[in-house]
Amino acid sequence: MKKKNVGIIVGLLLITTGFIPVTANNTRQLIYDINTIERPQSLNLIINKNLNLEKSNSLKESCDHFAYFSSNDELCWIYKLFLTPPYNTTCVCGGLFPSYPFFSSGTWTTDERLLVTEYSNGALYEIDLDNCELISIGGGGTSLNGLTYDPTSGKVYGCSSYALFEIDPETGYQELIGSFNINNAMIEIACDADGVMYGWDVLFSGSSSLYEIDKDTGEASIIGEMGTNLLYAMDGDFCRECDILYIAANNYLFECDEDTGELYVLGLVENNFEGFFVIPDQPSQKPIAEFNWIPSFPQPGETIIFNASESYDTDGSIMLYEWDWDYDGVFDENHTTPTSTHFWEDIGDFPVTLRVTDNHGLKGKKIKYVAVREPLERPIIKGPKTGRIGVTYDYEFVQYNPECDDICYFIDWGDNTTTGWTDHYEPGKKITINHTWYEKEDYEIKAKVKDILGRVSDWETFTVTIPRYKVIKNKLPRNRGGFVFGKIPPTRLPHF
Repeated sequence: MKKKNVGIIVGLLLITTGFIPVTANNTRQLIYDINTIERPQSLNLIINKNLNLEKSNSLKESCDHFAYFSSNDELCWIYKLFLTPPYNTTCVCGGLFPSYPFFSSGTWTTDERLLVTEYSNGALYEIDLDNCELISIGGGGTSLNGLTYDPTSGKVYGCSSYALFEIDPETGYQELIGSFNINNAMIEIACDADGVMYGWDVLFSGSSSLYEIDKDTGEASIIGEMGTNLLYAMDGDFCRECDILYIAANNYLFECDEDTGELYVLGLVENNFEGFFVIPDQPSQKPIAEFNWIPSFPQPGETIIFNASESYDTDGSIMLYEWDWDYDGVFDENHTTPTSTHFWEDIGDFPVTLRVTDNHGLKGKKIKYVAVREPLERPIIKGPKTGRIGVTYDYEFVQYNPECDDICYFIDWGDNTTTGWTDHYEPGKKITINHTWYEKEDYEIKAKVKDILGRVSDWETFTVTIPRYKVIKNKLPRNRGGFVFGKIPPTRLPHF
């Protein structure tokens, strides 16, 4: 409820109906007994008899959507209800409204934040609907009646009774834009999907009016009368998908024709509208951030090309790529294209953050670590350089990795056989592996190492020569006139 009108409204309502003033933590002033009064007669003071209570055929098609609103209900302080007509009201945050300041208005941002403003000084807060926690942002200075978010620029605006402000959503800082230059007090503002800002005033008699507001100057231009005087607990918001302006006031939900200002009653809500009424955007899918880089394992001082072209958005397109090179939360570069370059002078594991923003204003983020290293040294091979067919020989392999990452070996024996990748070993540890060759050849042993990061060294080679035949040395006995293996003994001639 807009507190500035409480005194006059209370007097009017007490005269004509059973409204009972109630005070609790300065967050609610009026409540009627819905168990005894089906529809408060006092609404006749607020809802003009000539106001159309039936939905006009000229209205836009209904918006199958929901909204959040605050209430001074005994059992719940934030409700969710579906629109056109209002139905299926359910409690989101139960219990009495906490002992926080009174919030005059709220708005929903495209990055799914519910922002609300304190009536007394315009300070900004955020409500986390997952746990019903109130988060103080700060700022303020001027009391604000209304709050709205512009989806085309990402800016938040607030209105006092007579002027427009831009509000920093991260600090709450208020920057005066300019006066509305109207005689009546502006009670609320709302931006449609195209960023066009509307506002409406508050009156105690006669008809409130709808205005279009210049966001650069604050100047308000009247569109038309709304057909009634809106006084109590009034807030409103656009369903951006359907381009429908809804206004919640006096426990009624209205649809407003933004071309004429005319109001149409959609239905009565049994729970009190109190403070803010916001319509979230239909949940859009956040974009998925993904990137890679070449070379995969850069060296100190080497230029690295980062590529985020694998990022995607299932229900839109990516509009912005931002890069944070030192994990300080500040994005050092932003581009509309997916590539960027960077380098580091030292070795280390450096976190890189990519943030992408889609055409809905939603953001996705990815963090990866880039390992900057000196190049891996090739292993050393030691062992026999010559050998014989069929004989098994031992070979020693060792590599000294300056970064002390564990390594494994891959050995190619040159005869179409390999070891595959071995187990991992500490750098500097000598390993011995044996091998046998079965044909005459000059064989080239090749060996390389891979560390636990996946970096692979160049090949080291070692040549081994194996001759054609097995060399067998046999010592033959001297011929003593008998049979010698491999020779025919001389023939003995007969004696005559």
